Amino acid sequence: MLTGISTSTHRHGRRLLFAPDGTLFVSAEDAEVPSGAQDRNSLAGKVLRIRRDGRAAPGNPFGNRTWSCGHRDVEGLAFDAEERLWATEFGGSSADELNLITRGRNDGWPIVEGRSRGDRCAAPPRADLSGDHGRIRRVAVAPDGLLWVTTSNTDGRA
Repeated sequence: MLTGISTSTHRHGRRLLFAPDGTLFVSAEDAEVPSGAQDRNSLAGKVLRIRRDGRAAPGNPFGNRTWSCGHRDVEGLAFDAEERLWATEFGGSSADELNLITRGRNDGWPIVEGRSRGDRCAAPPRADLSGDHGRIRRVAVAPDGLLWVTTSNTDGRA
């Protein structure tokens, strides 16, 4: 139903999430070719929005399958209580990100990583849990409303 997404040895951040309207969001990493994330003709480095048969969903911003671009390695997709789409994304060397994914948004990879300056690329939410926590692996809301977070400080990435 959807072919042509590049692959690589280290980045396999593909996620699937059906939207309330029945369309399907698909994350595609940059396949270790960062320039693909800014190339509108490439599926790499994108959050795609498609119909169940793989065709572009109506209303996509560029007339193809792309919903947003400028992604490195999206590892998670989720809707919040307001049905806004969010993505967790592994950074290259300095900043993992939590990004609000909106129609036509450019998250900046490889032009910027983390907070951007200027209007060309969107910035992720403010820095939280930065410092000595290591890489955040999973976040869950407990029944009492507290946020539980797992991290790894030994993920083999120097």
